Amino acid sequence: MSEPGRGRTDLTFHIHFSFHNMLACAGLPLFLILLLALPSISTGNCLERGWFGNNCQYMCHCKYQQQCDRTTGTCPGPCESGWFGPACQYASAVFIPPIRSSWHDNNPTTCQRTHSERNVFINFKESFAVTWLRIVGKNADHIARIQIQSLARSAYSCRTAKLDSKTVDFVCSDIGVTDRIILSNIAHTEVCEIYVSKG
Repeated sequence: MSEPGRGRTDLTFHIHFSFHNMLACAGLPLFLILLLALPSISTGNCLERGWFGNNCQYMCHCKYQQQCDRTTGTCPGPCESGWFGPACQYASAVFIPPIRSSWHDNNPTTCQRTHSERNVFINFKESFAVTWLRIVGKNADHIARIQIQSLARSAYSCRTAKLDSKTVDFVCSDIGVTDRIILSNIAHTEVCEIYVSKG
């Protein structure tokens, strides 16, 4: 197995060596044309609109069809509806009522506070393997206290990661396939957006 980054160095060397041979055989004009193509070949950046990554392997999911960063996939603004996470590469589950519409409107500035309810049911349009979810609220410390449950189990052991002062990711390895989860310990918490990864 080659060392990380070694293939690109070998390719760049091979291209430079080939250019040297072409210069000797074909002359300066062909060499200059090919030399102009070298930066896009050696960096591996995607030049196709709406895609990013080496060989354009990932699709951009930016709101308003904005172009994402051609290398990292980072959007200049929010993700398009139905997508979330790093580089907007995670499809969010489709929720069915009853759930507060402001919690899944793809707008983290529209928030709603829970009152005395201890549990909030989130029903999905279809069953799938729930692996992680992201909850955005007014206060990440309050969001991090939420527990993930199901009808069959009182609480799952989810790791939490605070991404910033408002956002918490819940990584739950043992939920499995379901069409519903329950958010408990949620009373008096201001929630702005809930995203659930579809596997």
